[in-house]
Order: sequence, then structure tokens, then C-alpha cells
Amino acid sequence: MKQSLVAVIAAAKRSPPVEIVILDYDSDDGLEEYAKTLPQLKDGNNIVYVKHTGHKYYHMAKARNLSALAASGEYLVLANADNLPSGYFFHVIRVLIDAGAVWMIPGPWDSLLVIQKEEFIDAGGFDERFEFYGPEDKELVERLRRRGTKHKIYSRSLIPAVYTPDVKKESGYRLKIPKQKMHNLMMKYFIENRENKLLVANPDGWGKT
Repeated sequence: MKQSLVAVIAAAKRSPPVEIVILDYDSDDGLEEYAKTLPQLKDGNNIVYVKHTGHKYYHMAKARNLSALAASGEYLVLANADNLPSGYFFHVIRVLIDAGAVWMIPGPWDSLLVIQKEEFIDAGGFDERFEFYGPEDKELVERLRRRGTKHKIYSRSLIPAVYTPDVKKESGYRLKIPKQKMHNLMMKYFIENRENKLLVANPDGWGKT
């Protein structure tokens, strides 16, 4: 997380204004203390720290939805704690936005989504039935394609990731099963949404702790 924040702050300084939302989903690695040490930003850049407590297990889709709703900007950059944006990342994204893109992804990958907040909300955010990482972003991107809004592709090299072992990612999840089993379990929602040609997720509400 710390390495990622340093990279995000550096990129924001090169292409302000950027609002950086840090979502603390019951983190136990000293994130709150570290956030207090971050410098005051200038030129319209800002850091927003949001803490949610009372969660025994990590829930990727819910955490991402909560961070998106905490943001105040017109566009969201939905990245992870292991992503390191290059210094030119926000500049390139702004060029694509000026070209009319409503959402953007890095080539064939479905994570690291950039999207207009209004479109994200209208689409119902990430389907909160997904507890694990992987299917939730693929499903959202497929749903956005069905919705027909204009999108663009940006280079994956603009925001590379630091390798995180699967065992570390799996440690905070509710179901203590191997990655492939968890993935297969979550894929049933992906297939269901595809077959139903779902356009809006979470009809009973979302973005709650």
C-alpha cells in the first residue's frame, strides 16, 4: 500500500488536480497511522482517508464500491493497493476523457478501470455477490460493454502492478478454499449475469458496509 501511495502522489503532482481516496477496510497493517504522515498536497490535489470497521473478512466488490462512492470527482480510477501509476498516467487518462471516453481499461485486462462516476453508479457498481478478486472486474467490464457507452484502451505499462502472492490475497477472505475453487464459485454469478444480459447490478442496493 505504501509503495502504491507514493507512486499515486507523485503522478498526481505531475497532472493535478487529483483526489486520492484511501479506503481502510479494517486494515491491520498500520494504514491509519501511515495516512496521518502523508504530506499536505497542493495545486488542487487532495487526500481523503476513509475507514470502515467491523468487518471480519475482506470483500473486494464492496470495498471497491465504498471507495468509489467516497470520491467526489467526475471520473474514478479504480486501482488496487499493488498498482504503481507512472508519472504520465493521469495526463494520458485526461487525453482519453477529452476524446469522449466514458470508461477505459488497459488493453486485454479488465482491472484498473477508469470510469465516469455517473456511469459507474447508473450501472450499479460492482456486483456485490462477488467476494473474491478476478470475476468482479471482468463482469463489470462486460456489463459496461452491453450498456454501449464509449470506451477507450490505455497502455498497461502506464500502471504496472507489484506482484502479490495469491496466498496473501486469499488470507483475508471468508471462504478458506484454494484460489481456483473460489474463482469457480464466483464464476456462477458471472455466467448468470451474462445469460440474463444484465445492465444494472445490485437491484436491492449497494455501497453499504
